[in-house]
Amino acid sequence: MKFLIKPEYFNGTIDEVRIYNRALNLTEIKQNFGSIYNPIKDGLVSWWSFDGTGCSVKDEIGNNTGSLKPSCPGNCPMRVSE
Repeated sequence: MKFLIKPEYFNGTIDEVRIYNRALNLTEIKQNFGSIYNPIKDGLVSWWSFDGTGCSVKDEIGNNTGSLKPSCPGNCPMRVSE
């Protein structure tokens, strides 16, 4: 078991987050990986695509819409849909 001596932070960008209430099998993971706008719906609880502008983050499936908390006000790291 590894214990962290110092905090480690994710240094990158996150484009899309999906939360399921079940484990996906390998076939489902591969299918979901290339399916941006048509994810597997069975067990999908929340889905944030981060498409759009502003600091509001819409949950495409559930009721977990929220806002991003950027370190600099007015500097929301949102990706604009292409």
